[in-house]
Amino acid sequence: MNPHRSLFYLTSTPLWKVLAILLGLAGVQLGGTVWLLQDSEILVDALLNHPLFRWSGAVALALVMAVLLYTTGGYNAGYTMARLRLKSKTQYRWFLFRGVLMFFLCWAVQLGIVLGVCWLYAARQGDIAAGNQFLLLASYCSSYFHGLLPLADIVQWFSTIAIYTMMGIASGMGSYFSFSGKRTLWPPVVCLCSGLGQPMLGDYGWSLLIVMALVLGCFVSLVNQPIDREEAAA
Repeated sequence: MNPHRSLFYLTSTPLWKVLAILLGLAGVQLGGTVWLLQDSEILVDALLNHPLFRWSGAVALALVMAVLLYTTGGYNAGYTMARLRLKSKTQYRWFLFRGVLMFFLCWAVQLGIVLGVCWLYAARQGDIAAGNQFLLLASYCSSYFHGLLPLADIVQWFSTIAIYTMMGIASGMGSYFSFSGKRTLWPPVVCLCSGLGQPMLGDYGWSLLIVMALVLGCFVSLVNQPIDREEAAA
């Protein structure tokens, strides 16, 4: 079999677990929305700023990170990796690519869920015709929603893209190094912290802190753990 195809199958092993986590997140957030909408006077900002969204999103990101870090594809995965006719750096890039794709999937699913929540709220209030104006107001009245869909906030776009990209890189690095028996513990903690922060709109300090923590953690991991498996085993 083509070695790239074999590596693709190996790196895609955790996909169903990630999808299960995201499905659970959708159930929690949409189910919670239906429950919260029993209060007919609830405003959209109170709905989207409810701890349910922030805590469930943060826990989901931490679980996805843990799954990507610690799911190695079975007992023979290390043997398969060693037999592949691919350079260590090529394998390493595959894991980075997988990690970034997985976390951008998380971002897309989170955004889709929140858009569904907005639709449920608008349908409940009879404001479906508000359309884009309603989404604009919802995004700017909720830091959780705004972090997923910053709209005209260019700085927040850069922050969000950087956070999800670096989380993907951290998961790729950790999962690759796990085949050498290395276990990385800090990425799930940072993921949890990234979701639990509730900064005011226009305050980018927390996002910057998360990006710096991810960059620093990846840099330290890369320095302490060589990419070349033969070098690591020496």
